[in-house]
Amino acid sequence: MSDTLSGFLPSLLEYSVEELRRKCLFIQQHKATVLDLTHQQTLSLHLDSVLPEFAKSRAVMTSLSIQTVLDVLAEFFQDQPLILSIHLMGETEDMIDVYKVFEQYNLPKHWQITILVSETSRLVFETLFANKKHVNVGTWLDLSEWGQYNFQPKKDYLLMTVLAGKSGQIRKDIDKNAVVAIAKKNAESKFIVDGGWLVDEQFHQKNMEIVSYSSFWKAIGYK
Repeated sequence: MSDTLSGFLPSLLEYSVEELRRKCLFIQQHKATVLDLTHQQTLSLHLDSVLPEFAKSRAVMTSLSIQTVLDVLAEFFQDQPLILSIHLMGETEDMIDVYKVFEQYNLPKHWQITILVSETSRLVFETLFANKKHVNVGTWLDLSEWGQYNFQPKKDYLLMTVLAGKSGQIRKDIDKNAVVAIAKKNAESKFIVDGGWLVDEQFHQKNMEIVSYSSFWKAIGYK
């Protein structure tokens, strides 16, 4: 395995447009520091989208709409390369609404985008983006789902190491070790791991990226 460190993906799970704009401006003004802290060569960000029906089912807050977040990102990063992963946490009704948004939305062609949906929605979204080479569709798996999952080569996955949607959870070391082992075993696929990770946790695992919210924003000095 290469000595390349796993990259970190700053999370933009926000509930107000004002806070999202503040963080985008901060990233824009401190881009070199962000790239250094996250071990990335191109600006890479992660969107967690908690959709309305999913939020109801887990008694959590709904995040900003995906169109709102994409519009704000375009204000700041429209004219520059951006690697963007979008984690869509939604029930069937949510995914129908999001599908309609993406049918009409003009995603910048110089952004590289990975959209992560549930297994039941994957084929529909793959068909939607079949002619868009800058968009990949992958599968996200909740904490209880990936243990016995049959991973396929050359696919994109997001593995939760806490229960999706709920903040403040503590990740267990057994789950950390398990997802790293999965990434090593399935070296031809790409993995994003999300839930309770710290920016000082480093792995020489080139096909794995780590989402960080609180730890990243604290480490970079955002206030």
